[in-house]
Amino acid sequence: MPGNRFWRSTFRAAFRGIRGCARLIENSSDKMRVGILCGVFALLPFMSLHAQSQPLVDYHQHLFSPAVAKLSPGLKSIDASDLIALLDSAAIRRALVLSVAYQFGTPNKPAIEDEYAQVKAENDWTSRQVARFPNRLRGFCSVNPLKDYAIEELARCAKDPQLHIGLKLHFGNSDVASIIPSRSSNYGECFARRTSTVWRSPFICVPL
Repeated sequence: MPGNRFWRSTFRAAFRGIRGCARLIENSSDKMRVGILCGVFALLPFMSLHAQSQPLVDYHQHLFSPAVAKLSPGLKSIDASDLIALLDSAAIRRALVLSVAYQFGTPNKPAIEDEYAQVKAENDWTSRQVARFPNRLRGFCSVNPLKDYAIEELARCAKDPQLHIGLKLHFGNSDVASIIPSRSSNYGECFARRTSTVWRSPFICVPL
């Protein structure tokens, strides 16, 4: 197996380094210094392995605006700068940011005043945050597909240079299991728009 060959070659390289170091230490007058240097060189194959194991992209991240943070007690606002710091600490180069605007349209919580305005504001906030780090972040729009404003918001996001990348739907949060005939066409059109000439982009759905 290729994976097994990789591990064998890595351990062989490390073993050869350790064996060579032992000979150098034995013949050196400054055994401690030579030992430290040899130890570092012997670990180089494993350092390379660690670098190869680091993911290049985190494909599922969220940012939380102050407005979203107010929806859930204890939730703290997280902006793009916070996310970049987390990515750097984990040695991850880029991330896909999925808007949580659908949270304002969940039927499982009390209705929110000016709901669609809040949804638009959250998608717009996510767009602005992603735009701050164009080489590190990409953004997906989100919406509850059962809402009357879903198609309008989908069309609006498709024109946003930061959010036209793709669409995030959360079926559980949107209570898709309780689809009624009057909304089924709305739901289907959200999927149809995904393959339209305007919205040729990836599509993420979270199942029930």
